[in-house]
Amino acid sequence: MTAKSMTGFGEISCSNEFGLIVAEIRSSNNRFLDITIKLPDQLKKFEYKIRDIVSKYAFRGKIEVRLSLQPLKNSEHGLKINKQKVDEIIALQNEILLSSESFEKLRINDILRWPGVIQDNFVFENIKEQELLDICESALKEFDSFTKREGVQLVKQIKNCANQIDSLTKKADKIAPIASDAMLKKISARLSEAFRETNIEKIISSEHKEGLKNARQDSSNDLVKAIHERIHLEASMNAMKVDISEELERIKSHIRELREVIDNDRVLKGKRLDFLAQELHREANTIGAKAFNQDLNMISLDLRIFIEQIREQVQNLQ
Repeated sequence: MTAKSMTGFGEISCSNEFGLIVAEIRSSNNRFLDITIKLPDQLKKFEYKIRDIVSKYAFRGKIEVRLSLQPLKNSEHGLKINKQKVDEIIALQNEILLSSESFEKLRINDILRWPGVIQDNFVFENIKEQELLDICESALKEFDSFTKREGVQLVKQIKNCANQIDSLTKKADKIAPIASDAMLKKISARLSEAFRETNIEKIISSEHKEGLKNARQDSSNDLVKAIHERIHLEASMNAMKVDISEELERIKSHIRELREVIDNDRVLKGKRLDFLAQELHREANTIGAKAFNQDLNMISLDLRIFIEQIREQVQNLQ
């Protein structure tokens, strides 16, 4: 399924002997498909059929369909004032003013906007249903072409960001082991220094000078060995806390999936890509939390920038 933007526009007009019929379609972002159809009262009976046509061209977004009828100028089918309705409104106004003078009188614009005041003598009976639906469908085809053109540009930007993320993960692959080793050495040095401050080795050597038996000497040597092994174990466990290899692998996996979704014409793209963008953002945040040196911090920041750009573009896709 071709990637489509959620924002689009399409307009078609068709004239006949009575006037001009104009169909206008516009859309904006929305998590779900929300269709609003605005028709003259005389054409409300066609709303459900127009809604069915719209659902063939849009899968997500806030869609507004507006159909207007413009009678020919200087024609008998032009706009007229319903004098009886105007008289009724003025009579009601006078009755209200008699009870209280604090109310303001209606202005001309207020009266003209009142339902039923302006009579549109456009001959609705002569509008054929199929003609009306064909006009709507033509406008939707224009709208569809617009969303596809926008979708191509959005996909292009998403792919560019994905390429940048690939480059950053390759860079992180090279830096991560070095940073992990540095962390291991640093923690090991700190633990060794802490044990030295306890003077354990001095105590053991003083015991040797006091002439302890060989078995006790072997036990002391075993103690020193156990201490160093414990130091290495603690250092290794702490070094694992800054290991980002799993996060990098998950980012690579998500990017592969992202490209597959984009290139697959049989799946809806917007919601799937939105989910992948959230997962990518989670992994990038974890890398930032684990980053042990400035280089990895900067990579994490850049990753989040490009992932945020993907999220922005994805949220515009159907």
